[in-house]
Amino acid sequence: MRLFLKNLLFTVLVPGTVAVFLPYWMVARSGQALTVDPVRLLLAGPLMLLGATIYFWCLWDFAVTGRGTPAPIDPPKHLVVRGLYRYVRNPMYVGVLLVIAGWAALSASRAVLGYGAVIAVGLRCRGGCPGRSMLTGR
Repeated sequence: MRLFLKNLLFTVLVPGTVAVFLPYWMVARSGQALTVDPVRLLLAGPLMLLGATIYFWCLWDFAVTGRGTPAPIDPPKHLVVRGLYRYVRNPMYVGVLLVIAGWAALSASRAVLGYGAVIAVGLRCRGGCPGRSMLTGR
């Protein structure tokens, strides 16, 4: 139960803020009404659903297989190399970016699209740059 609560707290605070709250806040603050256009919804819905599915699948693998959380302060006790982690180095990043892309498609907001690009570059540097330098040092 404690592991579940830690994962829930992390999910709400980190990806919940980055992929849900901040894009919503950007759209709401811009003053444009978030209208449900069927065409945009047909594009945004699958992106958001796929992104959330990827995130929660990875969270499940972290909790069940790794016995930990995605939070750097409480990493998994065991290396997770199953599920999407078997094929992609950071699938949670892909999931979060897909949710942000869904927000950009739903709102037709260039600001949210730019925000997603900034997050993508930040995640790339956080997840890719340090790891690559460690691997080349071997």
